[in-house]
Amino acid sequence: LMRPNAGAVPPPAAGSGGLNYGRPQGRPGMAPGLPGMNTAPKTPTPLPVINPDFQCSPRYLKATTGVFPRSKSLIPSLPLSCVVNPVAQPLGAGDEVPEVNFGACGVIRCKSCRTYINPFVKFVENGRRWRCNNCTHVNDVPNAYYCTLDSAGVRNDIAERPELQKGQVEISAPAEYMVRPPQAPVFVFVIDVSHAAVTSGMLQVTVDSIKASLDNLPGSPRTQVAFITYDSTIHYYNLKQTLRAPQMIAVPDIEDVYVPLPDDLLVNLYESRDLVDMLLDSLPDLFANNNEVECALGAAVSGAFQIMQHIGGKMLVFQMALPGVGVGALAARDAPKAARADKAKTLFQPAESKGGKFFSDLALVMSKQQTSCNLFVFARQYADLATIGVLAEKTSGEIFYYPSFDARVHGEQFASDLKHDLVRQSGFEAVMRIRCSAGFKVSKFYGNFLIRGQDLLLLPSVNSDTTLSVDIEHDVAGKEGADSNILYIQSALLYTTQNGERRIRVNTIACPVGSHTSQIVDSVDVDTLCNVLAKHAVYKARHIGVTAAREAVRTQCEAIIRESAAGPAPTGGPRYGQQPQANTRKVARSLKLLPLYSMALQKTPLLCGTQVPTDLRVYLMHRMNIMAVSSSRVFIYPRMYALHNMAPDVGLAAPSNQHGEGNAHIKMPVLTNLTNENIQSDGVFLLENGMHILMWVGRAVAPQTLLDLFGVERIDDIDASLLRIQTSAELGVRVNNIITAMRDRRSLFLRIIIVKEGDQMEPL
Repeated sequence: LMRPNAGAVPPPAAGSGGLNYGRPQGRPGMAPGLPGMNTAPKTPTPLPVINPDFQCSPRYLKATTGVFPRSKSLIPSLPLSCVVNPVAQPLGAGDEVPEVNFGACGVIRCKSCRTYINPFVKFVENGRRWRCNNCTHVNDVPNAYYCTLDSAGVRNDIAERPELQKGQVEISAPAEYMVRPPQAPVFVFVIDVSHAAVTSGMLQVTVDSIKASLDNLPGSPRTQVAFITYDSTIHYYNLKQTLRAPQMIAVPDIEDVYVPLPDDLLVNLYESRDLVDMLLDSLPDLFANNNEVECALGAAVSGAFQIMQHIGGKMLVFQMALPGVGVGALAARDAPKAARADKAKTLFQPAESKGGKFFSDLALVMSKQQTSCNLFVFARQYADLATIGVLAEKTSGEIFYYPSFDARVHGEQFASDLKHDLVRQSGFEAVMRIRCSAGFKVSKFYGNFLIRGQDLLLLPSVNSDTTLSVDIEHDVAGKEGADSNILYIQSALLYTTQNGERRIRVNTIACPVGSHTSQIVDSVDVDTLCNVLAKHAVYKARHIGVTAAREAVRTQCEAIIRESAAGPAPTGGPRYGQQPQANTRKVARSLKLLPLYSMALQKTPLLCGTQVPTDLRVYLMHRMNIMAVSSSRVFIYPRMYALHNMAPDVGLAAPSNQHGEGNAHIKMPVLTNLTNENIQSDGVFLLENGMHILMWVGRAVAPQTLLDLFGVERIDDIDASLLRIQTSAELGVRVNNIITAMRDRRSLFLRIIIVKEGDQMEPL
């Protein structure tokens, strides 16, 4: 089946104000579905029509369904969830999030439930008070914020109040929202310099990429940096601006970690830039002949944290192998028998050993001290990502994984990922809370963070790619006094910008609440639904195993289709002398692709039943847990294009009135169905899954096509990993433009993997 055009579910028609009641949604006269379930009215009650201009953009906050069920019994198996990307990158000029400064009157929010003022509140008593849309509490309007209302009950100054017009705003936070003054951005680099790190080229690519990014690090000229290298010894570097050259201090004690010269290791980048450049230039030569194979990761991370803990910030760790010495030492636990046995699920969780406890405890302390950690792992063998990865998962960090790293193969990918991580729009010292209106509540969270209390998320670092997800469930105890026809969801992120300003990013949406199954089903966003189903599967895989998680995806898909059937089931038995009638219920149009996508999800390396390396599976679980809908859409069901028969204008800049992708607005080829019948030996196909690009080259491809793409007429005797796309011919230029456009859409660099028909890796 072909994928429909991606995008949000079309909103209801706009009314004259925030909420109105319009024509009935869904299909009148259809029963909800399953015997034994609560009976819904045959004619759906009209849904309130919500002004789409008031809604937060789905790029920031997106629900699995545009209409929420009044009762869970309407469609019990459908996940009610939201995917939140609170500080997503604006699409371009004119798409910026409006800034709001309440000035002397302070931030306007509900005194009862603490919801921030938004377009869905209602002003009463001629503007003297306002009613909270979440809890219906009536609040006084500060004198400095007061304005009269017009005949429709709308403030006369609404054109000057973006917080009353837009579902996403950025509020300037006053002093009471600060525990301490905003701190300068801090970056501490912790680099493995063992023998494998040097010989693989990892060290050289790391220092080159860091040096190339220094001018664009956030927060200049306040940015502070520090550097640590390690093998079986920890090396600190004094970069104080008064020195003529960097000073290295080697500390062999990797059990009881201490920091020499604690006041001189963290320096202002602007003031010490010459010393930083000298250090980065010298590191590859300094360790060129290093024969040490062990690495003391735990000691190095502990030392780096001691340097930055008084401020917090971002730690970037470059790790080559399983940490085998010093504090936090780990033993390999992925024996073949364990990986295949039912106990394999324990490999997806941190080790319970002393070393495993060290990393888990350190991650908790780092998060509380506003320190995030990003891990770049290049291991040739098992590195126990499930254990060391907790450093990223509990501190709002990320894991980047390059198995069997070779700079010739992975260098461009790693360099691009590192540069993107360093220079992307970032924030620090963040806390986040997601609120629902009465009658619903947030029940579960997915992503990288630490939870304080019941629902306050600690995120030492946030960026334009930060994505979290939440499950929402009915809360019978909270229905009293609420508007039962509307569910309001608001995310609020309090953070420090890279320029040192304290801000509150507020995203708000309103979803009608329906009493008929068809109303809910017709508004389902299948891409968001599959994103959530995959995250649920990750949770199950970690706790009950991959096989059970895969089976859960299948059974839940079946249950959703069964419960959401768009037509009534036959009632009563057949008349005398007649054959029993088959069930004529139809699958809702919004869910027709769900069976295909659920089967595709089960076949991904995340959940497939074939042998997948433990670290790779753990890495994919980590990625899925923080994956945005735009990326999970192609990870679950990849995009495939035929390159050998493209139209002449494909791969070139599209006219302004046509759809184009990427920064250069490139016209893309027509999507090709993912079926064996469409793969031809005389064709070249490009497949993107959000993490890699695979180029499949058939045996019978025309020599001229090969010459235009790779600069050779035959590739039978050439190692596919050595092939490079040439730009000397028009076809090569157009294909390169298409690949660049694909990469522009993703946060991870999409490495090209060329596969020849008949190659050993072709089944992958």
